[in-house]
Amino acid sequence: MKWAHAAGERAPDGAPLRHREDFFTSRLCRDWFKAFVEKMLTRVNTATGVPYRDDPTIFAWELINEPRVQGDASGDVLQAWIEDVAAYAKSLDDAHLLTVGFEGFYNGNTDPARAARENPGGGAERLGGDYTRNFFVPALDFACVHLWVDLWLSCDEACKLAFADRWIVGHLNASRAAFDKPVILEEFGKWKPQRVRNDFFRRALEASLPPTSPVASHAGGSMFWHIDPTAYPYNEDGFSVQARGEPATAQVVRGAVQRARAAGLAKPPSKPPSRPSKPPPIATTPAGDGDSEPPGDSESSPAYRSPSSHGSGTSAPGEMPRYRFESIPGTADAPSRRGEGHRERGG
Repeated sequence: MKWAHAAGERAPDGAPLRHREDFFTSRLCRDWFKAFVEKMLTRVNTATGVPYRDDPTIFAWELINEPRVQGDASGDVLQAWIEDVAAYAKSLDDAHLLTVGFEGFYNGNTDPARAARENPGGGAERLGGDYTRNFFVPALDFACVHLWVDLWLSCDEACKLAFADRWIVGHLNASRAAFDKPVILEEFGKWKPQRVRNDFFRRALEASLPPTSPVASHAGGSMFWHIDPTAYPYNEDGFSVQARGEPATAQVVRGAVQRARAAGLAKPPSKPPSRPSKPPPIATTPAGDGDSEPPGDSESSPAYRSPSSHGSGTSAPGEMPRYRFESIPGTADAPSRRGEGHRERGG
C-alpha cells in the first residue's frame, strides 16, 4: 500500500491508501500482484530447466493466505478480487490446481443460518470472506479451511473438540451441497499438554481424511502446523511438533496416513525427477532467498505472529480481533461475551 500511495494512487474518496484492506481495491496493487503471479508461474527452475507452470512436482498454487477485509459484511470486495486474480492465474497455468488459503468463515448475508450456527463467534461474518461464494469461483479447484481453536476460542478442551468436529464436517457438507469441490483442512494445530494435542489431532484427522471422514466424498486432505527437526530451539507459537521427541503424536499422524493408503486413497511419495547434468543457461541473475531472522526465544509465551498482529491496519472501535473470538455458537459451555475490542494473544 505504501508503494501505491507513493505512486500517487488514492482511494475513491481521495483519502490516502493506509489500510491493508485497500490492497484488494487498489488498481496498482492489483496490477503488481498479477505481475508477481506471472513471474512465479513462468519462472524456469534453474535446477531442472522446467518452468513452474509445467512442473509435475508442484501440486497446486495458493493465491493468498487468510485474506481479510475488515468490516465488509457484504463479502463483495474479496469476491471480486478472487474472481479476477484466479482467472488471470488460470490463463497462465491451467495444468495445476488453484485455491485460496481461506479460514472458512461464513458470510451473514449469503448463508446467515450457517454463519450464526458455525462461525466461531461475533464478528467472523464481517471479515470479508464468504466460504460458500468464494469457492464457487470456477477457476478455484478445491476449497481450503483452517482451524485454530486455541486462538479463536475461550473455552475448555471438550468444547474445542466439539467445535472442531462441527467446523470440519460442516465445511465438507457445505462443499457437497454448494460448489461440489474437495476440501483440504489446510492449517490446524493444538497447544500442549501432549495428551490433549494427540486427542485433537486424532479427531481432526479422522474428520478430514477418508475413509474415516463422515463426508469422505469431499474430504480432500489435511495438513497440521507445524513439524520441526528434533531439538529445534524455536517454538514461538506453541504449535511445534518434533516427531522423534513426540512419538505419540507422530503415531497419530502415521495411523491416519496408513488408513488412507490402505483404502487406496493415498500413495507414498514418488521418486523426484533427476536433475539434468548441467543447469540451463541463466539470462538474468535470480534473486536469492536472502537471510531470514530466527523466531523469538523459545522460552517466551506462545503467541501467534500473524501479519496483522502488529503494525498497520484498521483499528476502528469494535473491530473483530484477528485470532480471538469471544463465544462459540451452539455450545452450552461457551463463555459469555466480554464486550467488543477483546484482543488476541500476542496482539
